[in-house]
Amino acid sequence: MAGALACAAVFATVTLTLTGPMSPPDGTRALAAPADATASASAVPRTEVGPPTPSAPGDAPASAPPADAEAEEADPNEFLGTVASVAGTVAAILGGFVLAALLNLSSARNSMSELLRERKRSTAALRRRWHEQNRHNDAALRDLLLSWLRLCYEDDDEAPPPADVRHRLHGLRVGQPAEYLHEIALTFVENRRAADALVADTIPELDRNADLRSFARWAVRHPHDDVDVDLVRDAFERAIESIRRRGNLTSPKSVSSGSPQQQEEAKRRGGALAALEIGLRGFRSGPMAATAAGLRDDLDRSEEALRELHDELTAFRLPSHLGAGVALFCFIVVIGVCYPLYLMPTTPADFTPTAEVLVKVGIVAQLVAITLYMWVLIRSVRGAAPDRDASAGQRATDTLTSPPADEISRVGGTSG
Repeated sequence: MAGALACAAVFATVTLTLTGPMSPPDGTRALAAPADATASASAVPRTEVGPPTPSAPGDAPASAPPADAEAEEADPNEFLGTVASVAGTVAAILGGFVLAALLNLSSARNSMSELLRERKRSTAALRRRWHEQNRHNDAALRDLLLSWLRLCYEDDDEAPPPADVRHRLHGLRVGQPAEYLHEIALTFVENRRAADALVADTIPELDRNADLRSFARWAVRHPHDDVDVDLVRDAFERAIESIRRRGNLTSPKSVSSGSPQQQEEAKRRGGALAALEIGLRGFRSGPMAATAAGLRDDLDRSEEALRELHDELTAFRLPSHLGAGVALFCFIVVIGVCYPLYLMPTTPADFTPTAEVLVKVGIVAQLVAITLYMWVLIRSVRGAAPDRDASAGQRATDTLTSPPADEISRVGGTSG
């Protein structure tokens, strides 16, 4: 603004100098006679100097020489060249300020675009980690539910119906939707039936060969990679128990129900069931759920900051004072530079009073335009100060709410 004020002052000073009369005063307009007039005057014979001859009464006085013969008219090209030079200087200074402001705005926009891209990358990394944590939590909860169901139906010779399994799952109140529990029930029943069928096909072989009545040796001869190993082991133990009962063999499970080993086994299973039930009921408030909730909060804050930054970049517009500066620059170039240069190759006779008035009106119009630009600039600066403070405050808020750099890098490393 200081540079623009200086330009206006220089332009006004020169303009006041130029807007005076183009022709010099009468006292300074007397110029030397042309050379041919001097030569012709020297050719006239000299006469004796004497007292003036009195004129006769009634003689007319000698006529005075014309004014245009005594003085030359002023050259309009000097006036027009000075106007174009001063206007070009002002336009160059104003154009420098406008160009610097445009470069600053372009740099600010590029910085915002880069920040937006970085925010998108960090938000995508947080979203991937949140999805991975949810999948990990779902797998852990699924394993806990299947383990709990396996212990509940460990002693049953046949797979339970899906309705009974769903009823048991609903009684846990784990906070999952009915569709999820229905899927878990169907998965458990299918796995239990597959394990029972796999072991039932080998019962005749187990009955004939006592060496295969060890699960480790049996598992080597009968692969079961596509079935839950715990369910297969339970089915194998039930098959061995049925074989021993039929052969009236003595085994830990054929002992009376009141034996210490039977009681110890029941106590172990009851403690495992109680521990699983506690873990299932507290799963929603456990550390894994807390980790997922924290990631969800970070993701929400990051997405909110991303939306605000995107809106700010979308609403990025050219400031009003800068647009007025560009318009003023074009106006000065056209009126103050191009028009005088267009009139410059002219003679004093061709430089009409109308053209001179138009040039002076253009000078006054430029002064008025510069004054209006000063007014627009002052209003724009006063109105933009709170907006800059608010924008700075918003950026500070985004900085505080954004994830730390090490967190972002750690998330990127985990997702990679």
